[in-house]
Amino acid sequence: MTQIGSAPAVAPVIDIAPYFGGSSDEKRAVARQFGAACEYTGFLMVTGHGVRADVTQHMLQTCRVFFALSEAEKRLVIPRVENGPGYRPIASTSLARTLDAVAPGDLNEGYLISPLLAHRNLPTDYVTCDEGRKWFRDNLWPNAPPDFQTAWVAYYAAMEALASTLLRIAALALDLPETHFDQRIDRHTSQLTARRYPPVAGEVLPNQERAGAHSDYGAITILWKDAGSDSLQVMGKNGEWQDVVPVADAFIINVGDLLAQWTNDRWVSTLHRVVTPRDPAARASSRYSLPFFFKPNYDAVIEPIPSCIGNGRPAKYAPIRAGDHMAMKRHKHVVAEGY
Repeated sequence: MTQIGSAPAVAPVIDIAPYFGGSSDEKRAVARQFGAACEYTGFLMVTGHGVRADVTQHMLQTCRVFFALSEAEKRLVIPRVENGPGYRPIASTSLARTLDAVAPGDLNEGYLISPLLAHRNLPTDYVTCDEGRKWFRDNLWPNAPPDFQTAWVAYYAAMEALASTLLRIAALALDLPETHFDQRIDRHTSQLTARRYPPVAGEVLPNQERAGAHSDYGAITILWKDAGSDSLQVMGKNGEWQDVVPVADAFIINVGDLLAQWTNDRWVSTLHRVVTPRDPAARASSRYSLPFFFKPNYDAVIEPIPSCIGNGRPAKYAPIRAGDHMAMKRHKHVVAEGY
């Protein structure tokens, strides 16, 4: 694991290429590194992931074009229901509120799509029942740019495949069969979001950041973000905020609340935030990020797995359905009803 001085890096870089087609020993070596990072801060960066650069760049380019549209044009795809897919105006959500903090809206705008179904053979009643309709919603696609939907579908598929691989690596790291999580994520409810952090002019409200301090409430998050520090920060073991500076061709991965509960907090879902820059030059520029929130099947039961219980570590969590946990969290972060 990458280190800074005598301490591990807050987000070590792990090459997962040996996992693909590697020997059993090579796979387990990757898993050991992965597990160590998940235990330390719950953050890491992965290279050798196999996601084509042109897929990411096409996705990013369509996002830049969309966010450059007028506010009136973007509001044509405002969500029709609370937390539905579509456009999120600036300061319409507050991630800090998911942890019951008192905080104003975050200084970003976003676009979100619900789980894609085109290539998945899910039972009809799983999608259309009362609970299924909370997660599998019809997506809203803007008219411009014309290749927006194509880019998002391709990027979603790439993230879905990478997330499934990471959960198999996670299983090995936890001394479980490699396919342990497969039946818990085969009907996943993952969402893909793009965020633009616009220039910050003048003073901001107390406790207002580009994205307030929070932990993610799914299983894992896969994040692409543009280069530079003074942006994403993680709460370190020393209780101080530390910058996560991305490296070329890497995705930032972090443990979410549900994977932390699955591991009985052996792996940690760590506070993180996107800061409002203090430097004038940084305040004057926009930043972009592409978070993919990988969420289990809504009816998956989340409870501590056997390999994370015992030896003085009793189970800390009662069983909970993934959908119940996620619904509670996502309701809290809406600031402006109807935007």
